[in-house]
Amino acid sequence: MVIASVYNGTDTPAGWAAYYLDHPASLPGRPSGPLREPPAACSYLRHLVLEVGGFPQDMRAGEDTVVNLELWGRGHQAWRAREVELIHHNRCTTPARLLRHHFVRGRAMGRILLDEHQRAALVLRRRAWTAVGVPALLRRARTIQRAVAAWGSEDDRAQLDRVRGLILLALVASMAGAWFELLRAPVGRRRPDAPGRLAGFRRVAGWLTGGLGDPGDPGDPDDPGGSDARCRSPSGGRRPAQPG
Repeated sequence: MVIASVYNGTDTPAGWAAYYLDHPASLPGRPSGPLREPPAACSYLRHLVLEVGGFPQDMRAGEDTVVNLELWGRGHQAWRAREVELIHHNRCTTPARLLRHHFVRGRAMGRILLDEHQRAALVLRRRAWTAVGVPALLRRARTIQRAVAAWGSEDDRAQLDRVRGLILLALVASMAGAWFELLRAPVGRRRPDAPGRLAGFRRVAGWLTGGLGDPGDPGDPDDPGGSDARCRSPSGGRRPAQPG
């Protein structure tokens, strides 16, 4: 698994908020090196994806997270390749689209958790609140701040200050989506068709917080784009200009 340097291709306030939410581990200033946590958005060797059964076809979002966690659990490693550069375009062009998008992603997170645990355990245990509650929201906000401070440009730091409010609103939407799924599910065992492949709260919580403990502890929130996003390489291999 390899993560590249990702540049924002959606130059609106909501687009910048989505960029920092989705790619704190892929800021261009981050040096190359091995990752200590499973990545979120990454490239794969095709045969490894097939080895774990491919991407779940019943998931609107988070399907790559399932694959990444499974590959990591099987002992596969991940690498940050700074020299590989991509421009990421997403459809979060307005605040409404940003909030809707992250609510959907939160729902996907809730379904992933329900695949592995009983609803009663999720709702009543403190660990569930840590994974998909206010502590996770605050942890992810701090992760973004530290990543931009360590690896971002001056333009990044200025952009982050401008869109901080949108980022917090999107984090609340993601948390609301996760609890929407957890609270509406019937009490009982996990779904009979659940893949049973995830490795518990710790890694799932890592996905919610960007998979990035701190700038010295590499890793990122999966690429939430799915069908709503597209990537391309900067033309001629040159870095695109960052708006001020």
